[in-house]
Parts: sequence; C-alpha cells; structure tokens
Amino acid sequence: MRFKSMKIVKIPKLDQNLKLQIPDNNTNMKLSTLILALVCTFTTSFPLLAAKTASKKPVAAKSSKLPSLSLPKISVAVPTISLPSAPSAGGLVDGGVIGIAGKGMSLLSLPFTLEAKVQAAVLGFFGEIIGSPFRFNSDDVRADLRDEIKKNKAIIYTYAWSPFSVTALDILSDYDVEVQQLGAEWFLMGPTESEKRVALAEISGASTSLPKFFVGGQFQGGLSTDGPTNGGILALQKSGQLDKILKKKPAKKAVRGKR
Repeated sequence: MRFKSMKIVKIPKLDQNLKLQIPDNNTNMKLSTLILALVCTFTTSFPLLAAKTASKKPVAAKSSKLPSLSLPKISVAVPTISLPSAPSAGGLVDGGVIGIAGKGMSLLSLPFTLEAKVQAAVLGFFGEIIGSPFRFNSDDVRADLRDEIKKNKAIIYTYAWSPFSVTALDILSDYDVEVQQLGAEWFLMGPTESEKRVALAEISGASTSLPKFFVGGQFQGGLSTDGPTNGGILALQKSGQLDKILKKKPAKKAVRGKR
C-alpha cells in the first residue's frame, strides 16, 4: 500500500540510508474514518445476529432408546394361615384346670399351626419315598374327611393321651358320638394323620389343636374354645345345648347276679 505524501525523518546514530516512512495527517484521518466505520458496522450487526441466533429453536438431540425387555411374571403361592378368634372371657373357669389350660393353649395357635404344616410336609415327603401305606394324596384326605363328617350325626377327632381329648370324651360319654383318634399325641402321628390334622383346621376354620367336634356337619368347637359360642364343648354343656343337638345312648340294662 502506498501513501500520497511521505516525510523522511533522519534517525541519529544510524545508517544514513535507513529511512522511516510515516503517514501524514490526511492519511491518519482516512484510517481513523475506516476504523470508525468498521466499529459502527460491527456494533450494529452484532445485536441483530445475536437476536436471530437466540430466536432459533434448539434442536433436540436424538435419543437412542434401547429396546425394552419384558420379564415374565413369577407368582409364588404363599400358604395362608387363618387365625382363630380369641377365647371368650365368659366361662373362663369352666372345666377347671383343664378348661382354663385349653383356653390358654389357643393363644399359641399360630406356632402350633406352623408346626402342624411343617410336620405334615416333612412326613409326606418321606411317605412319598417309602411308599404305601405311608403315601397319601392331599385332595383325597380332605375329601374323605368331608364325607366322614357329613355322614355322621356327631363325630369328634381326638388324641389318645391328650387331657383335653380325655375330658371332652368324658363329657360326651352319654351321647351317641363317633370317635376318631388320629394318634396317641401330635408327635406320634403318621403322615396321613398329620395331613388330616391340617385338613381339619382348614375345614373348621380354627387352629390345628384337638379335639375337633362336629354335629350335623357343623363345627362345634374344641373342649373350651371355638364353635358357635366360642366356648367349645364345655359351653354347650353349660348351656344345655348338648341335650338338644345330640342323641343320648340307650341306657344299659342292669344285669342281676345269680344268688
């Protein structure tokens, strides 16, 4: 780029042939005007550019969606345990110590029910391994029990050694009642009898304890718990209901001895 007029300035202590060219005042004004024009142009166009850029909608980034995997639903059947109702406070001392103990035992129905289910499952497992006569079918056991309860006017399920069963049988001794013993005690029962105990709890809607007393297909309770009065056989005896719902055995004729 050449300028119209240049001044030659002498630099002391330097080579005389070295010259520095400096633009004159007219050139300085032209440069200032050019710079000012550039600045004005930039300051005018920058806000418009910024506004135009801000008005543009942001482009949404494309999201790469992974294919959804549907896992199969797994349902686990949990055995339900129905808790019996609490024993009634009325007639608490009926039956003496045995009656009171029977009401107290009902408070332990939950662990007794769990124990009964575990015992039936374990003995049933070994019964399947050993085979007949220890093998049983759960559905057949329940069907046989329902038929047995239905066909008998009155039936009671007991243990041979249980004081509660012994007391119940003593009360019912004058009545026509079918007696079915599941075993000497709960810990001496076989596989089928253990399954019957669990099935009786399901049919009656009560705990797994014995005795279990049924009249006309209806559950009447144990010794001192459950049943319509929630007081069992003792409550039926106290209210006089046993004479109404049961048939007494025929009186035995006295045998005269020979003189």
